[in-house]
Amino acid sequence: MRGNASGHPDPSAPVLLEAHTADGGALPLWLRFEARTGIFSGLPPAGLRTTIEIILTARDEEGREANLSFTLELGVKDATEPAK
Repeated sequence: MRGNASGHPDPSAPVLLEAHTADGGALPLWLRFEARTGIFSGLPPAGLRTTIEIILTARDEEGREANLSFTLELGVKDATEPAK
């Protein structure tokens, strides 16, 4: 998923945002990424328990890029799992 956003030291420079899973695949169909604003939204299927590793990449017109990775965890943790 792609789009332009500002976040560059030069506020007039376009920055392309992309989001994908850590293995390079597309995000699940229920998870949307608005590249223009950098906002993720969606409604997962009821009862879904999963962990999704997501990479967010910001790239400027000169090819410089920055990456941020994070884990999205869905579902109720088992009572025996330690709190974080």
